[in-house]
Amino acid sequence: TIMKGTVWDITREKERQHLQEAEVYRRRLEEFIDTLCHELRNPLTGIYGSIEILANVVENKNSGKELSREEIVKQVKEQLETLEVCAQQQKVLVDDVLDLSKLDSNKIELNPVVFSVKTLIDGLVKMVSPQIKAKNLSLTTSFAPTNPSTQCSTPRLKSSNHSTSHSKNNNNGEELLIKADAQRLSQIVLNLLSNAVKFTKNGGISIDTKIITSNSSDNNGSDKPAPNVLEVVVRDTGVGMNEEEQGRLFQRFSQGSATTSREFGGSGLGLLISKKLIEKMGGSISVHSVKNEGTEFKFSIQHQSLTAEEKLDFTSKYTSKNGEHRGNGKEVTEGGNGRNEEKPKDGKRRNNILVVEDNSVNQKILVRFLEQKGYFCQIANDGVEAIAKCDQFDFDLIFMDIEMPNMNGLEATKRLRIKEPVKARLPIIGLSANARKEHAEDAISTGMNEYLTKPFKKEDVYKVLEIYLAQPSV
Repeated sequence: TIMKGTVWDITREKERQHLQEAEVYRRRLEEFIDTLCHELRNPLTGIYGSIEILANVVENKNSGKELSREEIVKQVKEQLETLEVCAQQQKVLVDDVLDLSKLDSNKIELNPVVFSVKTLIDGLVKMVSPQIKAKNLSLTTSFAPTNPSTQCSTPRLKSSNHSTSHSKNNNNGEELLIKADAQRLSQIVLNLLSNAVKFTKNGGISIDTKIITSNSSDNNGSDKPAPNVLEVVVRDTGVGMNEEEQGRLFQRFSQGSATTSREFGGSGLGLLISKKLIEKMGGSISVHSVKNEGTEFKFSIQHQSLTAEEKLDFTSKYTSKNGEHRGNGKEVTEGGNGRNEEKPKDGKRRNNILVVEDNSVNQKILVRFLEQKGYFCQIANDGVEAIAKCDQFDFDLIFMDIEMPNMNGLEATKRLRIKEPVKARLPIIGLSANARKEHAEDAISTGMNEYLTKPFKKEDVYKVLEIYLAQPSV
């Protein structure tokens, strides 16, 4: 008998596949590290700047003028508030990294306690209400009855230009009590809610909550209470995502798209951590989104049934007067886009400087540095505004952030260089939290004169001014 066959050595093919996978992983890891460094350096810039401004206030140094008591108090309060915002941003990022490390090593222990779902959700809504009002969005909450047969769903929100917030409770006044890890649930809901606010410019957000009680027969004869399900749905009318972007969610070192971090900020860790926490709590999470229409995140976790004794104990400890549950969620503070359009009062010529920066904290710090030296400043929040300002005013120098929404600093610089006369090159100083050498080289090749890496100090700013500008006449 003669047998014929073919033998394929797939060793090289497997090696090639492993190399490709390793390269993809390396690129995603590098992108993640760049994003992480960017998110760390931005608040560091605010911290360094605030410290230096406070030192000047203490020494009563402000462009040669003696500060009044009222002005000292005002500046100290402003910088303390800035430091608090920066510290919160740093804490959120550090906590996220630590949480992810603990989840990977299975070192996070759940701490089930009895709490009111409605009180927890209402507390989280209060935390984001300033951002809701600032963006003129609507926000609604609903709490479905504990009877599964009467549960209802809430329709998708339609766009609205009115800032409102209301809740609807369909459980006939009965307190929605469950036993689960309230702190971790707060962390999950706050992450989804903060994302919804961040990615929504018009319309509104809704949070719908259901408690699905299992039948007693599910106990299988055990004395242990059967697990029940808490379902939470967070909807928004924001920018939405396509299928490819949705596929990148919940992955390590990844965000929905490459422009997400540049335009909206964030490290991309929040959703991954939320998913791992939800799974640890015996649940799951899903997403449905339509580009330019909105996004819906739905998740469920298991919780224990309460005994009559536990309900009575909770009621006796938490009355309506002092029964507010605080979920210990991590507050995410989003800065507004303030403007400083102050004009010189003495009428004398001062160097006019344009600060192009989308981060409100960095705006305040840089403007304060410049004002302390007697310069006159205007602010643009992105490249589009910068070009419009340059068409309207004559500037002596521009500080240009690189990563900004709508139009980044590199594109804005290219367009300005095309517009201006060759012999009168306007000094443009690039600002970025990206510290890699190739980033600086890209900025210079685009037409920028210098590149400052965040966090920069006051001396770095003044050194640039000495090179490109004469001292202002105050």
